[in-house]
Amino acid sequence: IGTSANPLDVSVTGGNLILTTTDNIGAGDIYITSASPLSLGAINTAAHVDTVNIATTGTSGITIAAASIIDDNLVLTSAGTIAADANFSAASMNITAAGSITDSGAVLTTTAGNLNINALGIGASINPLDVSVTGGNLILTSDANPIYITSAVNLALGTVTTSAGDV
Repeated sequence: IGTSANPLDVSVTGGNLILTTTDNIGAGDIYITSASPLSLGAINTAAHVDTVNIATTGTSGITIAAASIIDDNLVLTSAGTIAADANFSAASMNITAAGSITDSGAVLTTTAGNLNINALGIGASINPLDVSVTGGNLILTSDANPIYITSAVNLALGTVTTSAGDV
């Protein structure tokens, strides 16, 4: 769906963006862009490691509204905030938000690689961002606010950077 050079431009009003690919030979990549906020429904991909790249522009944010388990490398780039309202699992994740990233009880999980988060703020003191990382490192960068994370499993920490100085 789309290409890295020419992502599919979408706009979804009043519902979730649901994405499915069925190619199992390595051509099942997903590249999406949107100038409006995106609410992500379930993402389903075939059994081959692909790239799922979803981006918003302007000041639009991304909400993970439905649970997904994929064996792919997820890239989320939000011009606004990212709200993880449902569990999401991927081989690796690279998440960038111009605003903050928070959750409402959901867990962001990587199964075979790094979880790299770069945002204005990560989690909140009353609601730390819940993560689980297997086979990689947790890499965190907060450009203005403290970092608040929690995990039910031991974490391998990579680089942690915050201009606020608090983790």
